[in-house]
Amino acid sequence: MRHKLSIFISFLGLTLFAALAPYQENEAPVVKIFVPQRNDGVSLDEWIPYRITITDMEDGNSEYDEITANDVVLAVQYLPDSSQVAKYLHDGESIDLDVLSWMGSSNCFTCHSAKDKLIGPSFSQIADRYNNRTDALQYLARKITNGTTGTWGNQIMPAQPDLKPDEVKMVLGWILKNSSRPDFNYVSGIEGVFRTPKKIEGKEGKGVFLLMAQYIDHGLENVPESSKKGNDTIVLQVR
Repeated sequence: MRHKLSIFISFLGLTLFAALAPYQENEAPVVKIFVPQRNDGVSLDEWIPYRITITDMEDGNSEYDEITANDVVLAVQYLPDSSQVAKYLHDGESIDLDVLSWMGSSNCFTCHSAKDKLIGPSFSQIADRYNNRTDALQYLARKITNGTTGTWGNQIMPAQPDLKPDEVKMVLGWILKNSSRPDFNYVSGIEGVFRTPKKIEGKEGKGVFLLMAQYIDHGLENVPESSKKGNDTIVLQVR
């Protein structure tokens, strides 16, 4: 009887420990810009192939098609001098990649790209058209939520009622602020190409391009707040 009671108490203790134990910690993804290589030389007005690898303990490995491509984003920033890289990254001047990650996971890049027309207008075209409207955020948010057609030809913008209004306005503000800039570009996907600008007024020196990749993982199952991000950054020299 004592032996059975001892087994029961041990089992109860293990069950209670398991119930009270904290969640297993989510491992942060490892992100690497594989192509191009660090310090490669590039020119203005050039198409640059890129490839990013992702390894995540929970989500899987990009080499085995286990990572959702649109969740991977790459930002490309021109800087007149390599000495500005550290300041750009560490002094609060760098682009908020979390907004790009939200756009990727929300499938914005399925129909739109930063600079070139895709299915819908580019984000640069949208910024150019609406930047001077005082009600741009509210106007565009309604179009996204309710859907629209005829604004950019016959193409239909499907309604997106499930997107949170505050997030939509945050992203729209980011697009209007950043997408017309000639010194900045962005893409989504594990691999593809991006184009360097043809010319940057007032910045005719050689300078550098700063490439910043990010992936935010899906976290532990049923624990969305456990998501973690991984980043990689490289510098390309302008010829």
